[in-house]
Amino acid sequence: MDMKSIIPFLCFLQVLISVAANQPAFPPPGTPLQKMNTDIFKCREGGEKFQPNSGFDIYLELSFAGLTSAKMGGWYLKSEGDGLGLLVTAFAMCPGFVKEDQCLGCIKTTIPLLRQKCPNQKEAVAWMQKCMLRYSGHVFLKKFDPWFWAFLGDDTNVPEKEERIFEQTKNKLMIRLSAEAAAGNQFAKYSTGTAAFGSKTIYMAMQCTPDLSQDTCNECFVTIQLVVSIVPKGDVANAMFSPNCFIKYALYDFRK
Repeated sequence: MDMKSIIPFLCFLQVLISVAANQPAFPPPGTPLQKMNTDIFKCREGGEKFQPNSGFDIYLELSFAGLTSAKMGGWYLKSEGDGLGLLVTAFAMCPGFVKEDQCLGCIKTTIPLLRQKCPNQKEAVAWMQKCMLRYSGHVFLKKFDPWFWAFLGDDTNVPEKEERIFEQTKNKLMIRLSAEAAAGNQFAKYSTGTAAFGSKTIYMAMQCTPDLSQDTCNECFVTIQLVVSIVPKGDVANAMFSPNCFIKYALYDFRK
């Protein structure tokens, strides 16, 4: 192995060790996963809170009001503050398979829902079927900050005789798509694809928030790969979401 091939391998190994030490816990055996089409709302537990009509509340409202007009390629970003240290940032992104009008509609619908679910938390995230919405009172861009993971799935499995080829096919597709997505630009880090096994087809999509560097996106995806490798074998549909990246796969085309 020459030096050019050793350096990327060592970088990958460093990422693998880092995320393995902080691997998110998959729900305990026997704990039902949330259904594939569940909408996720997460308020940051233990985080700071704000008072109604406070400066934070006002700037949060202003950030949300201007968010859908602040497009940056495949994502939306809007910050408001007083210039003296108080800054509120709102961020939105949609899966690459979602059309722009559906994306905007999802963001607009989700804003009041997230405010209702997290009425006074200074940081929160919503993952809907067609968009992700996030806000915070601290700088979060370009950082891998996996303060929550959400796991979705169903109770269907491939037949036992197909389990081995299904897992091999799924893992190969996941590795390929994660590399393609991470190599994206500052406007989109998304990849989707299919892989056939037997008479069936696996549909998969993976995406990072575009503010992340390629290495940081890979760090998020390696965490996903570690966890997906321990889910019950043969599960035909799963999804995993964090504030920074997601994966979704199924034996039906959820991208339509």
